Amino acid sequence: MQDLPTFSLIDFNNVPNELENILNNNRKTLQQLLKSDHFNWGNLLEPLEAMNDDLHQYWTKINHMNSVVNTKKLREVYNVCLPMLSDYYTELSHNNDLYLAIKSIVDSPLFATLDTVQRKVITNELRDFKLAGVALPPEKKQEFAVLVKELDQLQTQFEENLLDATNSWSKLV
Repeated sequence: MQDLPTFSLIDFNNVPNELENILNNNRKTLQQLLKSDHFNWGNLLEPLEAMNDDLHQYWTKINHMNSVVNTKKLREVYNVCLPMLSDYYTELSHNNDLYLAIKSIVDSPLFATLDTVQRKVITNELRDFKLAGVALPPEKKQEFAVLVKELDQLQTQFEENLLDATNSWSKLV
C-alpha cells in the first residue's frame, strides 16, 4: 500500500517545471517504446501504463489540493499546468504510431493468448484513440486540440466560479 502524500511538502512554485519534466520524460519513453518492431503487452502496454500512472500519481495530488484548499497561488499554478496536460493528452491520443503499435497486437496471434482483462484494455485503448480523433486529417486534429484545451479551461473556470460563489455565500440572521 502506498503512503499518503505529504501535501505540506508540495512547493507550488516547482509544480509547472516538475510537470513539464514528467511530460517530457513520458514523451521520450514513448519514443523509445515505439522503436520496437514487434509489440506486445510487456514491451508496450505495461510500460505505457506505468508511465501514465506516474503522471496520474503526481497530478492527482495537485488536482486534489486545488479542490480542497484552492488558494490564489494554487489556482495560478493549476491554470498554467492545465494547457500542458491538455496538449500532452491530445498529443498522445493523436499519435498514429502508438495507435498502429497497439493495433498490431490485436492483429497478431499473440492477442488470443492474452487474458480477458488485457484484451479489454487493448480494445478500449483502440476505441479511445478513434473517439479522440486519431484518424482525423491534420487540420482537424489541430482544431480538435484547440477545442479540448478550451473545454478544459472553461471547465476549470466553471469550477472556480462555483467554488467562489459557494465560499462567498452567507446567510444573515
